[in-house]
Amino acid sequence: MTNSSKASSPSIYRRLFLPLGTILLLTLLLISFLMLENKPTLVELSVKVTRAGFEVLPPVHEEEDAGASDAATLTSIRRISLFPSSLQVRTLEVRDVDCVETTLDGVGPVGLQTEPGGSVEVRMDESFHPVLELNGPTSLAIGIAGRDKVSVALEQSRPSLAPPADVRPVMAGSAPDSLCTEPAVTDRGWTGSLQTGLAMALRLREVRGAGPAEASLAGSSPTEIHQVPWNAARFHIAGGRRDSEMRLALPHAAEPSTVLRVLDPATGEVSPPKNLPILLSEPRSVSWKDQLVLLEPEPVEARGVPLLRPDLKIRDLELARRVQLEAQSFVLEGEVRFPAKEKDSIKLEPGTFVSLTADPRHPLILRSLEVSGDSLDLLLWGEPTSLRTGPTPELRAERLPSYFEWLYTHRLGGLVYGTLAYVSALSLGLFKLLGWVKG
Repeated sequence: MTNSSKASSPSIYRRLFLPLGTILLLTLLLISFLMLENKPTLVELSVKVTRAGFEVLPPVHEEEDAGASDAATLTSIRRISLFPSSLQVRTLEVRDVDCVETTLDGVGPVGLQTEPGGSVEVRMDESFHPVLELNGPTSLAIGIAGRDKVSVALEQSRPSLAPPADVRPVMAGSAPDSLCTEPAVTDRGWTGSLQTGLAMALRLREVRGAGPAEASLAGSSPTEIHQVPWNAARFHIAGGRRDSEMRLALPHAAEPSTVLRVLDPATGEVSPPKNLPILLSEPRSVSWKDQLVLLEPEPVEARGVPLLRPDLKIRDLELARRVQLEAQSFVLEGEVRFPAKEKDSIKLEPGTFVSLTADPRHPLILRSLEVSGDSLDLLLWGEPTSLRTGPTPELRAERLPSYFEWLYTHRLGGLVYGTLAYVSALSLGLFKLLGWVKG
């Protein structure tokens, strides 16, 4: 009897080992999946860079086709203004554009196209606001081009049916296919304009046109200034058929100064303050004759200049490039934050390589892009499907939280009860399969 009991014990253990081992293995596989698989979640990226590239996506809307019997829904792209209304510039230079339409003193209305590498520079006596509208997805490369200067390169994918880049423009209104004609909303390309009613000066470099008036400007010296009268009908820029560039010179930022006051010890009177263009690190007092000169530094609060309108939808963010087969990061500093607190914030050191990938149906949101001194300040929101950072492109690591971390943060109770229910259901199923549980 005893020998029979001892002989059956190993058999019971062997029968228990199979279901328990299977339950343990499946549980470990599930936990591994939850810990290794990334969960898209809300991310806020605040970064200071010297250059940034991305593609801007204009808003789209759906409308019904009244001519179709089934009222088909059509998707069209709406124009989007790129620059905020608060942006003021001292000069504007456009390079490699399709057409510039304006009026020149002594010449009359002209429609000009720049040669490859050519440009049109606009200056006014006072700061002015440029308008730039995009009619389709446009890739931008924005970088610092000097003190208070910014470069904005524009590139659009060109359909095979687009006119060739070397088509010569003609006078506005002289032909129905004039390159200076403002495109329809559904067309690709981009357009720009400046406020008329103010006298402006142009510098032309390597331009051409169709009429004899424009031909007389083809040999203009870059130092020659052409005046645009204050009563010019319009100043219109068209682009999109080739890669173009805009260079904006922003108003000079206020610099720190020193406040000078003179105190008369005998009467206690203090003279009105005067600002001196010198910089002091701390207040000072100097005796001069029978008076006391007080010098107090007046720091200026550094404020960024908004360059792009807020809440733009973007994709394909690039914060690095290849220079002579070597990767170069544009990141100066920054921080990655998780508003839902799935993970701690991640500090970005100078030279960090950052890459973000998002679902095309849910692009990233560029909350703001500001020019701050010799750098650009970007603030992005979104739910990327991948967020990788590292000291080199090869050593970048995934920073998004795993499903396990996300569940632990947002659904801790559900994670615990779900695990218990999963193990219980799996155990019951195996026991029934082995015939240990009936009914």
